[in-house]
Amino acid sequence: MAALTLSGLRRAVSWHRRTLAAGCAVLAVLATVAAVSPEAPEASPVVVAGGPLPGGTRLSGTDLEVRRVDAAALPDAALTDPAALVGRTLTAPVTAGTMLTEADVVAPRGEQTDGGVLAPVRVSDPEVAALLRVGDRVDVLGADPGTGEVVVLAPDARVASVPTAPAEGGLFSPGSSGGGALLLVEVPPATALRLAGASAAGPVSLVLG
Repeated sequence: MAALTLSGLRRAVSWHRRTLAAGCAVLAVLATVAAVSPEAPEASPVVVAGGPLPGGTRLSGTDLEVRRVDAAALPDAALTDPAALVGRTLTAPVTAGTMLTEADVVAPRGEQTDGGVLAPVRVSDPEVAALLRVGDRVDVLGADPGTGEVVVLAPDARVASVPTAPAEGGLFSPGSSGGGALLLVEVPPATALRLAGASAAGPVSLVLG
């Protein structure tokens, strides 16, 4: 009986050793897989357009969403807080899911430089307007309200918005009203009054700086 008991004990020990060895082998495989598997990319929040939006849209909270994306894919100046965009105006059309940056919106009044204000001007040549980017400097030419002669109405004006494609139908689209493409430029208050008077007479022209 003692011999049988000892034999059984040996078999039990041998079985447990095999089980332990198999378990160690599985753990070794899992550790190897974990070591060679790439780490999950770091995700960061970013504000995106909740749907297709035309240029000239005054953004509200319902236009915006926050998504988490690979931090390496974030564009420069990406925005993470929708509150920073609410009430601001898109400078160009965007598609659903587009990550939004400061370059996509017109600066609010508190951010405008040198006491400037935003003045709308309708440009006679939409193709010229299509070449513009936010931040470009232009001279605005038009008819002097007093003499009718072509003069520089606004030298070195900063472009604060660019027009959309005609099909978009936004505030700044070429076909929204009248002829030409509608832009916003940042100018001193006195110059804005002059532009308003000249714009009433018809579209203006631009000279790119």
